[in-house]
Amino acid sequence: MVKFCSNCGNELNEGGRFCSGCGANHQSTNQNPQAVQYRPQQVYGYAQPNLLQRLSTKINTLAIIWLIVGIIQILFFIIILVISEGEQYYVYFVLVIGILNIFNSIQNFSYSKTILHSPVGIVAKYSPVGGAIFNLIYNILFGGLVGIIGSIYYFTVRSLVVVNSMQFSEIEAQFSTQRQ
Repeated sequence: MVKFCSNCGNELNEGGRFCSGCGANHQSTNQNPQAVQYRPQQVYGYAQPNLLQRLSTKINTLAIIWLIVGIIQILFFIIILVISEGEQYYVYFVLVIGILNIFNSIQNFSYSKTILHSPVGIVAKYSPVGGAIFNLIYNILFGGLVGIIGSIYYFTVRSLVVVNSMQFSEIEAQFSTQRQ
């Protein structure tokens, strides 16, 4: 069985520990052939070139934005707490929102890598608009300009998926067929 790198999609040398394309370590994934079997480049013909890679890059950028937003919110919380000597209770909401944004960042970093080797549920994740609107509202209230920028960038990621939903559905169908 031919195996492919779960990071970049290049064919792995039999018994090789590292990918010759990107240098990723595949010692642990060789124990689980299902983890490296899918090759993202096989599905790019259905969509614009590197559509999954473009989406992964956008999600990774979104993760960086949320990390920055979360850190700024937590720093803002600390500064206001020190200045007000703990009397401004609304700043605790800023702390909670900052923690949520950092958690969101971690999830996005992980998902940006996952979709490259397991492109399942992309359209279902990004089609609903309710979560995005809720995110925008709480960042308008507690995130300031930086939070709003993160929320707006999320809509660009969503737009990429919605505009190419047919291609992403085909990618998912092909991936599901390959897994069987």
